[in-house]
Amino acid sequence: MLFRSSRVRSVRQLVRLTGHDAYLGTINTKANPVRDRRIALGLHHELSQANAGRIRFLPLRRALPDESAVARLASMAGATHLASQPFADLTVPELVGGVDQDVDVIVIQRNRDLRKDVLEAVSALQRSNRKLAGVLLIS
Repeated sequence: MLFRSSRVRSVRQLVRLTGHDAYLGTINTKANPVRDRRIALGLHHELSQANAGRIRFLPLRRALPDESAVARLASMAGATHLASQPFADLTVPELVGGVDQDVDVIVIQRNRDLRKDVLEAVSALQRSNRKLAGVLLIS
């Protein structure tokens, strides 16, 4: 019997699920100026396209354990940020409502979040009136 985990374990799995264009990058609490700058440039581009000034970082099932990494990215992109409650805990009005000046980033926690939850969150946000900037993997 072959046991397969349904958790997101790698960048490759995440890109297969969401597509290369949706993948923003991988971060952790330790700053990496080159990697972080590349992600921040992508976020800045999405903010410009949406004429937005704030990034809503949206974890799937668990709150972000440490907000410092996403705060660093938002600052580098020239935006304010909001670390949202997990997607699983939001009501529909909380999920789709909010400020028109926001873009959403789905935050996937490596080895913790399920692939099916990633697909569900991406699909739900694509059906909403909110702008989805992409997905970010936190390790």
